Amino acid sequence: MKEKKKYYPLGSIMILEANENEYQIQIFENKYSERYICQDVPPPIEQLLQETKGDIEVLLISDVFDVEFLNYKIRNMEPHTLIRLQNNLLDGVLPFLATQSWEIGSSIMIQSQYDANEPSLLISAGFLDDLPVVLLQIEKKKEEIIF
Repeated sequence: MKEKKKYYPLGSIMILEANENEYQIQIFENKYSERYICQDVPPPIEQLLQETKGDIEVLLISDVFDVEFLNYKIRNMEPHTLIRLQNNLLDGVLPFLATQSWEIGSSIMIQSQYDANEPSLLISAGFLDDLPVVLLQIEKKKEEIIF
């Protein structure tokens, strides 16, 4: 088994499987394993996004972190920043998702979608036999037009 790589590509599909103290994530044909400590709640989203904080206003939406239209500022909406943001988010939330996977006894599919035309990132996660939920959605905040 390869050592876990700290890179989760934009626009990828990942499968997470876990036992009591180790999870395995498959990205394309690569599999990585890592030991983890069970977490019943995800860490605060602000903590996971701290490294990419900046001046560009965005809206955050997440079912997992219980966030609805949270105003937040990140460096930019360039792919390299969103990759770093996605990597930090997944590194922080994988122990929580692995705990859920192990307790339910089902693998979790994590899917990332990036739109370069209208810069946005959507990361969803769900048990293989269930509907996915929004792990994180980031959209650039649009200027409000007042008449």
